Amino acid sequence: MKNKNKKELSLLDYKSELEKIKKDSKARVFILYSFIITVCIVVVINIVNVMNMSVILRKKI
Repeated sequence: MKNKNKKELSLLDYKSELEKIKKDSKARVFILYSFIITVCIVVVINIVNVMNMSVILRKKI
């Protein structure tokens, strides 16, 4: 019960807090989409590579 005598109250501006949350959210969304796009590019390159290797192997025979 140490906090019983302490009376701390902090007032937060709703608009500034909302803007800060939106800014953080935009940064997270940007990072997430960047990661997803990078993974998609790697997947497409790998699929093309597998198809190319298949064609090369069939031509050798």
